[in-house]
Amino acid sequence: MGSPILGPKGRILITGPSGSGKSTLCRFFRERGVNAVDGDEVRGLGRAVDLEGRHLRRITKEQWRRIEDWRFSWHEPTLRRFLARNPNVVLLGAADNMFDLDLAPLFDRRFFLRAKWSTIRARLDNTDRDNDWGRVSQPAQREWVKNAVREWPVTAKARRFEFINAELSPARILRQLGDSSGQDRHGDARDGRLKLIEDASPTDFFWEFARAEVQNDRRHDRMYSRRLGPNLFAQVRSGKKDGIVRSELSLIRATVLSTRPEYLRPLLRLGLRWSFGELPAQELPHLRVPNLDIFRPTAPSRLLGDFALALDRGERGVWRPVARNYRRIRPRFDPGRMAGVPIVVGTSPQGPLTIVEGLTRLSILASRLRRGEPVPATSRLLVGLGPKARSWRFF
Repeated sequence: MGSPILGPKGRILITGPSGSGKSTLCRFFRERGVNAVDGDEVRGLGRAVDLEGRHLRRITKEQWRRIEDWRFSWHEPTLRRFLARNPNVVLLGAADNMFDLDLAPLFDRRFFLRAKWSTIRARLDNTDRDNDWGRVSQPAQREWVKNAVREWPVTAKARRFEFINAELSPARILRQLGDSSGQDRHGDARDGRLKLIEDASPTDFFWEFARAEVQNDRRHDRMYSRRLGPNLFAQVRSGKKDGIVRSELSLIRATVLSTRPEYLRPLLRLGLRWSFGELPAQELPHLRVPNLDIFRPTAPSRLLGDFALALDRGERGVWRPVARNYRRIRPRFDPGRMAGVPIVVGTSPQGPLTIVEGLTRLSILASRLRRGEPVPATSRLLVGLGPKARSWRFF
């Protein structure tokens, strides 16, 4: 007997609706030496929750059949602990909330099993299948699966999952995982999403942050004017950095930090390497919104594309000051006259990248891109990179 196939390296997620073949793949991979784990076997990962997200210790048989007032949810802290213990693992499973979790930083690669409804339906009704979920005798569950087959691929594409044809043999799927190992963690085999073009420094961070702040009709504008004095304030507004002396740069730094100390000070202690870069327009929706309570209800996924869509729709839960600012600026926003380069941070140019400053402006660009309106081919960003970026609490 030959040596076992150890399989692809890193933390890999394979998901898909019921009947897409997750359990079959898990068994096949294990037989060939791959560290494959069924999500249902990870203690504490999957749990039933009510529609408010509260843990349900038990559900009745009727609730199980009707699935109207509960959902199957993954517990993110348990998932993180599991992955920390397993640097090389293929996790196969699915949950109602998996697209709401911030999975991109947790997995090196994420795959979605896609199949036609006719294929899924035949598999659900196969008498050899070892569970009854979604069978023709369970109409509510079956409708749930049918909706997942239709809707989940759209969301998976937006979340940058790689797609696998679920009708392929397990052997071909395993080979596909190995053949695509050269792709980046977001599933695209292209040369870097973000192009770094020149070095920058923390001084550039404070300058660009201040430039953005003094252009807005907000309380910060008045505070900057008062603290910087009329001459330095006017110079920052004009964007003319030449001639500014060290003491004035120190004053700008102190003023920026005083606006949001709990937000900025921990970030600047991480020693990130700063650069200016260019991000292709099509990558804008995949930037991440800061991990702040005021933004989380607007877009649980934290993806800028979802955030901008919620703003355009005027959905409930959007923080009112953000909605007002967005509605005020969007109609007259001119990217060519944007003052202050938006700021993002990440662990590498491949992402994920989290927005530090420029959320409204980048949301407008993402919105225009989605609507087919003209946007610049690339956006200039100030980028802070380093492995410690992940430890920033708002990352």
